[in-house]
Amino acid sequence: MDVLSDIALAASTWIIPVLGGLTLHEIAHGYMAAALGDPTARKSGRLSPNPFRHLDRIGTVALPLLLFAASSPVLIGYARPIPVAYHRLPVPRRDIALVAAAGPAANLLLAALAVLSYHAIHIVPDAAQWWTGQNIIHSIYVNLIFAVVNLLPIPPLDGGRILLGLISPEWSFQLARYDWVGLLAVAVLFLVVPLVGLLFGVEITFLQEILTGAVDWLFYSLVHVFRLT
Repeated sequence: MDVLSDIALAASTWIIPVLGGLTLHEIAHGYMAAALGDPTARKSGRLSPNPFRHLDRIGTVALPLLLFAASSPVLIGYARPIPVAYHRLPVPRRDIALVAAAGPAANLLLAALAVLSYHAIHIVPDAAQWWTGQNIIHSIYVNLIFAVVNLLPIPPLDGGRILLGLISPEWSFQLARYDWVGLLAVAVLFLVVPLVGLLFGVEITFLQEILTGAVDWLFYSLVHVFRLT
C-alpha cells in the first residue's frame, strides 16, 4: 500500500499541472477567436474552466497511458480542439495565426506565473509544502513543453497555423490542404521513430533532446528573470 500511495501522491503532482495547462491552452484559443469576431467556442461552451470539457478520451487519456505502458521514450497527447469558424474572422490568414499563437502564449504566461508563485511557498503549511512545490515546478515544465511542442512549424500544430499566416497565400492554401501530412509527420517523429529505435535496441532521442534543450533554456531563463536562484 505504501508503494501505491507514493505513486498516487507523485501522480497528483502532475495531474493538476497537465489539466491546467491543457485547459488554459484551449480556452486561450477560444477567447482570441471570440475577440476577433468568432463566438463559436463560446456558444459551444468551450470557454469553460472545467477541464473535462476539453479532454479527449483517446488523445488525453488512452494514448498517453498506452505509450507509458509500452515504455515509450516520448509521451504525447492532445485535447479536444477548440471549434473555430475561420470564415467569421475579419482577416482570416492573420487571425488564424493570432488564434493559434494564443494557446502557446497562454502556456508561457502560466509558466511565468508558476515561477512567481514559488516566492509565496513559505506561506503554505509545512505539511503541504513539498506537494505544493512539486505542483509548481511541474506546472512550469508542463506549460513550457506545451508551448514548445505546439510551436513546431508543422500544421496542424499551432506553429504550423502561425506559419500559414506568414507565408504567401498560394503556399498557405496548398499546405492547409495537407494537414493530414503534418499529423503523420508528428506521429512518425514522436511515436514511430522512438518505438522502432527501441525495437532495434537503439535510443533515438535527437528530437527529444532538441525539445528538452529549448524547455530547459526557457525554464532557467524564467528562473533567472524572477530571481529564484
